[in-house]
Amino acid sequence: MADDWGRLPEQAYAMISKREWLHRGNLKARLLGERPFPIRVSLKPPTNRAILADLAHFQRYVGAWRQFPQQQWLEWEERNYRTLGSQRVPMALVLEDITSLLAYLGKEAQARSDSWVRNMAPLLAIEAKLYPVLVNYLELLASLSPIDIQRLQQLIPQLKPGMGNGQYLRALPLQGVDTKFVEQYVRLISDLLDCLHDGAIEAQGGLANWLDVKGNHKGWLTVRPLCAAAQARLGD
Repeated sequence: MADDWGRLPEQAYAMISKREWLHRGNLKARLLGERPFPIRVSLKPPTNRAILADLAHFQRYVGAWRQFPQQQWLEWEERNYRTLGSQRVPMALVLEDITSLLAYLGKEAQARSDSWVRNMAPLLAIEAKLYPVLVNYLELLASLSPIDIQRLQQLIPQLKPGMGNGQYLRALPLQGVDTKFVEQYVRLISDLLDCLHDGAIEAQGGLANWLDVKGNHKGWLTVRPLCAAAQARLGD
């Protein structure tokens, strides 16, 4: 069957898009170096018997990859077939890094990546080690407005251990940020602070204890941080 060999450009794109872009867990793992580059996808070169069974598909397969615009991503090999003699055959598609992957995926992926980079930059200016936490929140970061990103950048350095002095959250002496913003993005804020303070928020049982503020009936301030370091300690 032709489906067993001779992977066409549109088939390779659909597979890579599903595996490396639409699967957010895999994408985040790539960004964090947990799934290392390069990405190498076999183009399923045929055997002599396969060519005999469907010569038209072989011609489509080779012709389509000859027309592929980014030839630098392709591996070709000279092969000898009994029926056709020496043929230059596409063997694999290789994407060496995240830049190549985004270029391959196209404008929509590049635009989404640009928005992540743009929203991450002010927070990475606080501390570069926040990168893994931010990657874990790609979807949320993409949804935040520039004003919200600015609020986060202003907020994080203001939050200190024990600053609540046993009062309610709304009594925190914050500049330029309402405490409702803290409530709205408590999980992200907790994770950022947990990584900045070497797991102290998780160790103290949540943001309320770390800040020394009174909790509320919803218990939102006791949410467990999910930063990479905390996950590793907890065996997640």
